[in-house]
Amino acid sequence: MLQKESFSKRHPYISSLLVTFSVLTVLFIAGMVSIVAEIDSKITFFAGFLVVSLTLIVVITKKKLWSYYGFNSITKLNKDNIIIFIPLFILALLPLFAGINRNIGLIEIVYFIVYMILVAFVEETVFRGIVIRNFLHKGMNQAIFGSCILFTLPHIMNTLNGKSLESTIIQVLYALVIGLILAILVIKTNNIILPICYHYINNVLASITNSNDENSISLMISSAMFIIAVIYIGFLVHLIKRKSKSITR
Repeated sequence: MLQKESFSKRHPYISSLLVTFSVLTVLFIAGMVSIVAEIDSKITFFAGFLVVSLTLIVVITKKKLWSYYGFNSITKLNKDNIIIFIPLFILALLPLFAGINRNIGLIEIVYFIVYMILVAFVEETVFRGIVIRNFLHKGMNQAIFGSCILFTLPHIMNTLNGKSLESTIIQVLYALVIGLILAILVIKTNNIILPICYHYINNVLASITNSNDENSISLMISSAMFIIAVIYIGFLVHLIKRKSKSITR
């Protein structure tokens, strides 16, 4: 008797959209609760990401899909697969050149250190774990670009906060390129741990430094990060093409 395929295998596009918009719905509710009940958004969004995190943990544990979604030990990576992550972590550290934001207190720093664990876990698990696995049933290109597009959607919303057009364009393009980079790395290495670590470091530093300020230094750093990311993705694409050629020979 043939076992019936799961919904995600039969309908990868619909499944990926449902997962993405389910997460966005929870965060939308968190934002609405903050406005209506006049509760600090830091509290409501923390609660929102906590709910999504716990839901993911329960579902993935119940279905025994941790390894399937890339939660594999870093020690299983070979030397080459570890080296290709180095530029990613260089990108994560670049916001430090903007300097630490002196207006942020210790409590806020602790909040970001804890909160960004949830954010990094949720976003990577959803977009580089679940969504990529769903799209891989249709092919590698679909997995890379599909996960990248869905990852960029919420980040486009985040940039619509009154910043200059130049800054907004750079941030959206950077989110697209980073989405492509992370998708390629996860597919190539079958490891989501290092992308989660990168995402965490990047988010914490972006929150506690002056990298989001509207000034020439921040814009220069953002531009440099975008250029490095483009070169990085070119290198990764070259690696994939070279590997494909060696396989077909």
